[in-house]
Amino acid sequence: TARAARDAPAAWLAMEDIYGEVGRSRPFVEAFSNALEALWADGVRTTLTRYLAGNL
Repeated sequence: TARAARDAPAAWLAMEDIYGEVGRSRPFVEAFSNALEALWADGVRTTLTRYLAGNL
């Protein structure tokens, strides 16, 4: 599932037992997709730094 989510974040959010209705919420899906893309592109440290600064 994690590998599939790299190219299709919806694959991760499709885990209904964990995300339920929030996994179908457009704002959540967009925020999750942006954060996941940043993690893959920039790494954990940079992504967390951006998040904590309110820039993610």
